Amino acid sequence: MSENKVYEDLKPAQRLRKEQLLKEYAAGNYTFDDPYLVVDPFGQSPLSALLMFRTEKETRIVLKTPGKDRESTFTQAFEGYSTEHYIPVYALYAGCDNEVCLTAIGSDGSKAYKTVQIGTAPLPADIQK
Repeated sequence: MSENKVYEDLKPAQRLRKEQLLKEYAAGNYTFDDPYLVVDPFGQSPLSALLMFRTEKETRIVLKTPGKDRESTFTQAFEGYSTEHYIPVYALYAGCDNEVCLTAIGSDGSKAYKTVQIGTAPLPADIQK
């Protein structure tokens, strides 16, 4: 089977999963203080997660995923102000509770902070190789 064929087969499944995630998110009242969290949302990257939430006023988000040292700390500033936020989280560690830090910056300069615990499972043996 060609690599292109495998990729083509994944597209419908990923599209369905995206629709399912958005439906689950829409059914809840997820806020900056209580975000919707899904680890490995598409079943392809066990050390990633997705945070989704709404804010009352337009904000932009800065995400910090602390590493074991300065070089492995990951920070991402998302452009633009919005009340709907879809935040991908990368660089998580396997088999532990990862602490990620969110900063919401309002267009008026106000700031709010939130720490989210994201637990991950140990990696399967075949991925570690």
